[in-house]
Amino acid sequence: DKMQAKFTVDAGQVFIDDGLIESPLFEAKVKGTAAFDGTVNVDIPVYIAADLSAHLSNLISPLKGILDQDQRLYIPGKISGRASGVKYSPDMEYLGRKIITSEGVNQISQQLEKALDKNPQVKEILNNVLNGIFNKN
Repeated sequence: DKMQAKFTVDAGQVFIDDGLIESPLFEAKVKGTAAFDGTVNVDIPVYIAADLSAHLSNLISPLKGILDQDQRLYIPGKISGRASGVKYSPDMEYLGRKIITSEGVNQISQQLEKALDKNPQVKEILNNVLNGIFNKN
């Protein structure tokens, strides 16, 4: 729906300093270079619309690990290559780390909750201690 960019052209290259692509389904920020010889090297993080992100992360719970503060799926990536070989590559290291970390915390929380449910006295003591710590004025 909307595209805008701040860029400069120098020595056979287009330097994209601040680009933005917006649609009802996603938003992509663009920063990098495109040379006149066809070489492209652009960072392009993508943010999926909040309603679609909510639907997808409810269907595939590990995706909750890559939600940003606005509850949008955040997928960093890069467009790179030369002319006919230009390709998009999501940052799999980032995505894997975020999803695994989030899923690990979720699993630990579930196991801790199960253990505390089996020991209601310990759960009550722990709740009282935590409430005392966080409810102090």
